[in-house]
Amino acid sequence: MGTGLRHDDRALETFLYALHSGTSVREVQANCARFANDLIPAEAYGWYQFKRETIEPEIISARGVSDRFLSLYESQGRSRDPIFSRLASRLTTVSSDHHLNNCERRSFMFQGEISSGRIGRAIQAPLAVAGELLGSINIARRADAPTFRLDDVKSLDLIARHASVALARAQREQELDRRCTIFEASLDVLDLPCVLTTADGDILFANRAARGAAFAQKLIDGIRKTADALAADHRRVATVLVQASEGPSPECLAVRSIPLDDARAMVSFLYAAPDETASALPTLTKREREIANFVMRGFSNADIALAASVSRNTVKQHLKHVFDKLQVSSRAELAAAVAHAENGVMTRDCFKLLPTMPSQDDRVADQAVDEPGPSRHRTHL
Repeated sequence: MGTGLRHDDRALETFLYALHSGTSVREVQANCARFANDLIPAEAYGWYQFKRETIEPEIISARGVSDRFLSLYESQGRSRDPIFSRLASRLTTVSSDHHLNNCERRSFMFQGEISSGRIGRAIQAPLAVAGELLGSINIARRADAPTFRLDDVKSLDLIARHASVALARAQREQELDRRCTIFEASLDVLDLPCVLTTADGDILFANRAARGAAFAQKLIDGIRKTADALAADHRRVATVLVQASEGPSPECLAVRSIPLDDARAMVSFLYAAPDETASALPTLTKREREIANFVMRGFSNADIALAASVSRNTVKQHLKHVFDKLQVSSRAELAAAVAHAENGVMTRDCFKLLPTMPSQDDRVADQAVDEPGPSRHRTHL
């Protein structure tokens, strides 16, 4: 397979390793500039990276030309550059020595004028991904220097194709890092401890409230219990109670975990339930207790209706009665109350270590009783 590269295989291997080892756009650009001249000798080199969906440069890295040339090229030269015009319209590598007609060569001479003679012949190769032009790699020689060979054109084309792949990967990684930073910062402003773990309960991320909690180990213990419950029963939600203190009236915390099936992970929350909620459970009817247990297991209203052989409207009416009797305002609080009762912990001061859930009002209660949403994995917290 002819690549046109006139160098030994070790030089190519070194270049490709450096190019693809870059973890940021800047590193990819710098590594490309560092080794490109070893593969194709040239007196001037330029890396142009455009703003998205434009040909306005966002990053320019060049050597062998002055800042004046770069400024004049963007203000006057790019629009009349026949090499770039062909590159942009066809997304192909273009050489002044091999691909321009006489009229285009006369137009190209403008670059020699604004570069004080440093650019007399050039090759430009596109940085492109999925048909979108991201930028270009340019190399140039003086007019009195040897012409670029077709092998040089093939070589720069190969370099640009590898650089395009490395650039796209680095852009994805930078965007992922940006989103992760925003996601983590968003969770850190919550007063509610939140932990992202693997499906086995190994911690991937904990927000500030979880990291600073004096009961962090209890939270970890609770997460592992919910992980076991989710794995054993294939639940969509699992809630467990853990004791945060010792004594005749131990303080308890509710850990509620939701699996993220596609990511083979789960998210867990540690939250407070209203006072005396669990002690009110005996006032529920048998049917209301059954529906409350379905809620704790993460069932939607439609799932509950199917399992209990009743209509969705009947489920909604039962849940309204349950919410009124227990004085809860969300499905999460109801799940905590059921878990609280199942663990046999009935202390009045339970959950005082954390902020309570939003205060009860008819509007919030109606929203919580309604369907949690189109996805069966969504749960009100």
